[in-house]
Amino acid sequence: MSKEERVKKVIANITQDLTDLAQILLSANENVVVANDDHKRKRKDPNAPKQPPSNFFLFSNSIREQVDKQHPDATFTEKSKIYGARWQKLTDEQKKPFTEQAKKEREKYIKEVAAYEKAHPELAQHSDKKAKKEVVKKEKPSSKKVEAAPVAAPSSSSSASDSSSDSSSDSSSSDSDSSSDDSD
Repeated sequence: MSKEERVKKVIANITQDLTDLAQILLSANENVVVANDDHKRKRKDPNAPKQPPSNFFLFSNSIREQVDKQHPDATFTEKSKIYGARWQKLTDEQKKPFTEQAKKEREKYIKEVAAYEKAHPELAQHSDKKAKKEVVKKEKPSSKKVEAAPVAAPSSSSSASDSSSDSSSDSSSSDSDSSSDDSD
């Protein structure tokens, strides 16, 4: 066998090996992608209760026809900005009916979820994790307030124990300085 024939044979073997390797890698990637999709996205049960609408969404639905008539050529984004602007202009008293309706919808939803989870106990663990996350989020702001209260209390008690008027005026001026800093 000549040197050229041996080189051609080696190149042919290498080419075949690379082709086989490429096929193996591509098939392995396809399996990984499918496994990741199954892991990341769990299919939602179509029979599961739907999330309740928020107070803003209830408000938006109530004025949807009016906005469609006033702005027939507006895009979805433009209409969304209109809903948001009108919502921000409302007072708390004007928002109250939508907030109360949203609370009722939320209570109804919670009851439906409880009934659904009794019928489908395999989903109960997932909702428990979600509930724990919500509780943790709610606890964090209140714990910061609790820590801040004891720090402020000793400084006011020390100024109360001093009978001189200079220390009380100093503490009141420092309070006004800190409040002006907060507004910036």
